[in-house]
Amino acid sequence: MKRGRYPIALCFNIDKTCQYIVDGSNWIQVAIDMTLEQAKKFYETLILPIIKKTSLAQRQWKVKSDSVDKIYTVRFWANGSYSCECEGFKFRNNCKHIEKCKIL
Repeated sequence: MKRGRYPIALCFNIDKTCQYIVDGSNWIQVAIDMTLEQAKKFYETLILPIIKKTSLAQRQWKVKSDSVDKIYTVRFWANGSYSCECEGFKFRNNCKHIEKCKIL
C-alpha cells in the first residue's frame, strides 16, 4: 500500500451500500455512516502508520529549498520512482528538488 498524493475523500460505491476512504491510490472500506472527520482520524492513526512502515525508500536525501527556508526529503523508491514533500511535487509529480538528486 502506497500513500496517495491527494487529500483523503469519502466515496460510495454505485448503489451506496459501501463507503471507502480514498487517498488517490488506495480504497479502504469503512463504516457506511463514517463522517469525513472520523475518516481523517482513522486514516491518520491506523492507516498512515501502516503505509509508512511498509513503504521503505531505497535512498533518500535532504534538500534545502532555494526559495523558502525549508528542507524537503526526496526519496527514491524500489520501483524507480521519486517523491518529494514539496508542494510542487504534489501538483506536478516532479520538482526541482528531485532533479537535483538525480544528478548526484
